[in-house]
Amino acid sequence: MPTMASTVAWFRRLRSYYDRFWQEHRGWRDLRDRRDRAWDYAQANDWEVRNRDPNINLTDAAVARLTSEPQAALGALRDLAEGGSTWAMLWLALSYQKGECVPSDAAVAEDWYRRAFEAGCDRGLLGYMGCLWHRGDLEGCERVLGTAVARNWPPACYWMACALMRRSKSHKTLARVRMLLEQAVEQGSPIALRALGRLMTLGRFGLRKIPHGFRLLWRYVSQTRIEDVEGEIASLRARQRESRSVVPPEDSEDTLVDTVPTTH
Repeated sequence: MPTMASTVAWFRRLRSYYDRFWQEHRGWRDLRDRRDRAWDYAQANDWEVRNRDPNINLTDAAVARLTSEPQAALGALRDLAEGGSTWAMLWLALSYQKGECVPSDAAVAEDWYRRAFEAGCDRGLLGYMGCLWHRGDLEGCERVLGTAVARNWPPACYWMACALMRRSKSHKTLARVRMLLEQAVEQGSPIALRALGRLMTLGRFGLRKIPHGFRLLWRYVSQTRIEDVEGEIASLRARQRESRSVVPPEDSEDTLVDTVPTTH
């Protein structure tokens, strides 16, 4: 009859095999992360934000000139943003964040993301939260995410769980983390499914949940075959283009890095 210690050791060894698998398949892991980010972006209210822009034709014309006439286009976008165009704010934030057509400036990008977020843009929320996260302002992250968690928005539920895990690992915090991740998983979030499975296999929610954690991870891995993920990314990006959403370049580095809670 196996002892509790030997059972825990076996589960941890199995978990180490899982981690080693992802380390040895970096290309697959990168593709997985792209799919997870694309899913988050597909939940944003880009279409709604764009539709309520009273000067959307001018904003689209400025965006179309970003490559050929960057300075003139940025000036036009800045004027539109100062006039209240949330869509222009978002494009300015993306341009300064990625250093496209303008020198990269994290502080300016954060300011435009903040203004887009305050104007009700989900993409602005994710961008602003990402800037705060990289500056280590977890309290700010929680404050920003709180508004979207209140409406049960899956990406916000996941990132709130990550922020809470960074600040505390008390039983009370873990209970809320589990609730947030389960809410996101119920709505189809792949990154929340992975995080919930990882935490369960580590015994964060009790030893009895470890087997269920492995079932969740198997479910996640079964959804992450390369050919399936490539098709899903293409589908998500097509949906964004159909709604004329902001679609990040294929090879760009995103503000939202993979920060699934770890064991430490």
